[in-house]
Amino acid sequence: MHDIPERKARFTTKLVIGVLFMAFGVAFLLHNLNILDVDRSLRFWPLALVVLGLERLYTRGFLRATGGHMLIMLGIWLQLWCLEKDFLLDTWWPLGIVWLGLVISLRALWPKPKPEPIQDQEAFCQDSNERPL
Repeated sequence: MHDIPERKARFTTKLVIGVLFMAFGVAFLLHNLNILDVDRSLRFWPLALVVLGLERLYTRGFLRATGGHMLIMLGIWLQLWCLEKDFLLDTWWPLGIVWLGLVISLRALWPKPKPEPIQDQEAFCQDSNERPL
């Protein structure tokens, strides 16, 4: 019998982008069928950037995904602009700088852990005639 390696489902950027393409395609199809008004729905496209940023935070780790934080902030900024709530940005924009400073500071306090050294494979061989893989 053939042993097929087990594939684990992974939450990746490609998966998120694929799901976003499907969502936009369904939205345009529903628009063509006069079920959904895409003009009103497309005001929420910046949330796709927020979702991509959250995916990066999830896969790379909260402190290692500076690009994820920036995608989230850009998505929120564009979302407020698309909803014509950009007057909120006039007051609250410094919060984004504080957030990035917090992430950078936490990265400095908790540096990336060092990888464990790889043990010699020969130590695992029980028989002297076995070769390590």
